[in-house]
Amino acid sequence: MQPVNSPIDPQDININITEIEPQNLQIDFEVPQRLVKRIYKKLKKGGLDYTEQQMSDLLIQICLDEASRRIDKASIWGFLPLVDTSKPTFNIDAPFTFKMNRDVMPLDQLPSFEGIQIKSIEQEITDKLVDQELHSQKLQFGNPLPLDGPLTIGDRITGQASLYMDGDEDPLFEGKNIQIEIRDHGNLLLIDQLPFEGLFEQLVGIDISKKLTLQTKIPYTYPEKSRRGKKGTLVFDIHAAEKIEIASVDKVLEHYGTPNEVILRAQIKESLKHNQDAMNQLMMTNQLFETLKNLIDINVPEPILKASIQRAKQNRIAQNKANETLRPEEEEKIIEEAKDLLRTQAITMIMCEHLRIGVGEQDMDKQIRILAERQRKRPEDIKAEYIQRMSIIKNMCAQDKIFNELKGKLEIIGA
Repeated sequence: MQPVNSPIDPQDININITEIEPQNLQIDFEVPQRLVKRIYKKLKKGGLDYTEQQMSDLLIQICLDEASRRIDKASIWGFLPLVDTSKPTFNIDAPFTFKMNRDVMPLDQLPSFEGIQIKSIEQEITDKLVDQELHSQKLQFGNPLPLDGPLTIGDRITGQASLYMDGDEDPLFEGKNIQIEIRDHGNLLLIDQLPFEGLFEQLVGIDISKKLTLQTKIPYTYPEKSRRGKKGTLVFDIHAAEKIEIASVDKVLEHYGTPNEVILRAQIKESLKHNQDAMNQLMMTNQLFETLKNLIDINVPEPILKASIQRAKQNRIAQNKANETLRPEEEEKIIEEAKDLLRTQAITMIMCEHLRIGVGEQDMDKQIRILAERQRKRPEDIKAEYIQRMSIIKNMCAQDKIFNELKGKLEIIGA
């Protein structure tokens, strides 16, 4: 809520602040009857004929603004009504009273962050990798032709991908219109920002007339830590398959406006290093936040958790379409994921407050460009994809800045 101009001196409001448990305050508000009457009459005199609901909303806002000023400490979740309490109502002949809960960020209880161990994975950008990327560029600008035989290196398939962990009936994620370009063995396959190992070895020579079932492991960047590295299956339903008539180097040079192949190869090497650094930073940032979740105690208020779980359940039911009920294991998974997401968001907010970090439009545009490069899409396509979820982009930016700010204190070791 935005602060409002009060028609009275807010210091005359009775506000009793009690710490009921660490990081959690109960605030008892009372606007004396004389102040309630004064506010109403001042508004009336100014030509504002407020309804009872509008008066209640105004008085609540004045009280919350004043409480925030008196507490003078940052909050994660903001003011929340006490459980099983009704909303206060305005009465010109009575005091206006209500209760609220409000958390306080544990900024004075944060660890030093010195010596936190983070693993870094770096790969030398060899001439072989440059050759592979140049070949990929030739395929990108080549001429697509219908494919009806087994997959070979350079072919391209488009379809729906679903990732399952062994033992689960529901997918960890589903992605539509996923495009895979078949590459040489040893390359990582990036799907929905998750890097998979060992899939190209299974794809080469496979019959495209069937739904593809590929054995894999849950990537190390998967949000839920407990599932990382576990055995899984990637199911790929092919909607289209193309064999690419490879383009010449001259066509690639023409597209980029590069004068010769020597400069192009240097540009490719620089781009590969940039992408590797971005992927490595993402992995290290994920490791940092997993550690921070163990070091920083976060209490997620019950109303916040319940609302998050309810939204997640509704989304899952919508995905299930015909099935409007969730199995117990589905509900358990949703609850754990909601808790983990809320704790990550809370720690991001705490660290931004602690390190005085802000995220602006330029930061978000930069993050969108990074995602575009990683997924080989245009920035405008990424922006359209995340238009309803820009908070995800904002959190990515914030976490990236937090890692960079703490990097000098961390112990980064080679894997």
